[in-house]
Amino acid sequence: MNIITTNKKFESLLVKLINKYDDICISVAWASANTNVFKALLENREKLSTTTIGTHFYQTDPNVLDAFIESESVKFITQPNGVFHPKVYFFSNTEGWEAIIGSANMTAGALKNNHEMSVHFSSFDQSQPNLKVDILKSITTYFDSASAITKEEANAYRCIWAKNKIKLDRLSDVYGKKTSNKPAIQSTIIRMPWDEFSSLVKKDPYHGISERLDLLNIIHQGFLSYDKYKDMPLALRKTVAGLPNDLHEHWGWFGSMKGAGVFHSNINNNNPYISDALQHIDLNKNITKGDYIQFINCFVKAFPDGRDGIGTASRLLAMKRPDLFVCIDDKNNKSMCKDFGIKISGMTYERYWDELICRIHDSVWWQTNQPKEKREKEMWKGRAALLDCIFYEHKA
Repeated sequence: MNIITTNKKFESLLVKLINKYDDICISVAWASANTNVFKALLENREKLSTTTIGTHFYQTDPNVLDAFIESESVKFITQPNGVFHPKVYFFSNTEGWEAIIGSANMTAGALKNNHEMSVHFSSFDQSQPNLKVDILKSITTYFDSASAITKEEANAYRCIWAKNKIKLDRLSDVYGKKTSNKPAIQSTIIRMPWDEFSSLVKKDPYHGISERLDLLNIIHQGFLSYDKYKDMPLALRKTVAGLPNDLHEHWGWFGSMKGAGVFHSNINNNNPYISDALQHIDLNKNITKGDYIQFINCFVKAFPDGRDGIGTASRLLAMKRPDLFVCIDDKNNKSMCKDFGIKISGMTYERYWDELICRIHDSVWWQTNQPKEKREKEMWKGRAALLDCIFYEHKA
């Protein structure tokens, strides 16, 4: 009997046993398709028998279901009574048997990144004479409660999986990657209730909340009045972009882009890619990561020689949807990232969404229902952008 605690050893042992033995029985809660273990299984699929794979929470890759449509040896738990959660791997031939039982599913995470522990048994261990019978009895019980998957069921599963994958990927991105030494749950801002958040926003020592809300309202009315950003007068476009103009004296609040020369030139020249990018950010509907990526892909086309960046991009995003986005610049980046528990340096387009925006949207204050009081309601509609009130650091 051996204890397996490393991903590499677990993966290599599974592949070795798959290739070595003539009969393979597996019972796991979830499985991934893009692994060396699954590749080895497909290459040895004639050896599979009494294998059961769960699908709860849609964490099994739909390609796994597709690989075993109408299979008599590999079945799936599609309607569990409780969560189907075993992790048992059994291998045998005429010479003996080996088994692995533990915490590790047949997933990419278990094989590469997760902290898992499994026990490796074999027929050479005579201390448990009934172990083989007991393991096979459980495997058979699981298999009897499963069913073969049809093509129609696999297609339906894929559709539901695709919808849920957005949530799973988001959780993995936000909480599955170490982006700093500070866990998200230790963030003061994430767990802050609305009353405390609004109180801090109102106490902004450098800008008045009335003037901030007035600026957001003027910009919002601008987006309501013009179908496209490029149709706005230059002064209004500059106000949105955080550039000097005569329309609003506080154009630089929420992130001044005065020093962004190429960006400034693009706004002056009404670069069509800037306007096209903002068309991907709807004024009212929920914005997905896909919408955001389309915005970025279009935005960077305005900078064929470079000099684009998340500062100018986030300024535009925060002004069109201040409820969802915050402008990140050198005045708030350090303190905001530090509190949210993410790496301060090297903010990229991808990290901005995956790490900062996702954590903002997980915050208690952000998820609070819209208040009824007029001023509170106005703040709520600009709540993400108003993080600047809390994290702005005045630099002389």
